[in-house]
Amino acid sequence: MASGNYIMGNHVFVRNGVEAVRFYKEAFNLTDEGELWLDDEGYLVHRELLRDGKLFFSISDERHVSDTLKKVKFSDCVKQTMMFMVCFDKEDDLRKAYRVLTDDNSNPYEELLDNPDGTIKNAVEVIDKFGVFWWLYAPNDWSKSFIPK
Repeated sequence: MASGNYIMGNHVFVRNGVEAVRFYKEAFNLTDEGELWLDDEGYLVHRELLRDGKLFFSISDERHVSDTLKKVKFSDCVKQTMMFMVCFDKEDDLRKAYRVLTDDNSNPYEELLDNPDGTIKNAVEVIDKFGVFWWLYAPNDWSKSFIPK
């Protein structure tokens, strides 16, 4: 990697990681490779989920949270401090992700958010059944994608 270039990876800790892997694969059309890395009790240690062959995010059961995070008291982090933002270049992909994440077959545009200045339309916030906060959005013009090629 060239000097000055950085990659930020996303990792989420959830209850029932094996179910979460299936859930997110469906929501975002993700893939994974090889066997699941499970501990002796069947809990997910680590799994990378891919989209178009590139890392989308990785996931583990909450029992495998790092020692640093184990030291944090719940009262120290009462509010959610992270969200995952996903930009879609296809309207159908946004609709599908919304329906899966909310377990809702209604039209997602009933709850869509628009910025007053119109910079981003077609966006929605979702907290899924695993407690993960998502901001799903698409460009104002569906023909122009903000997703890097």
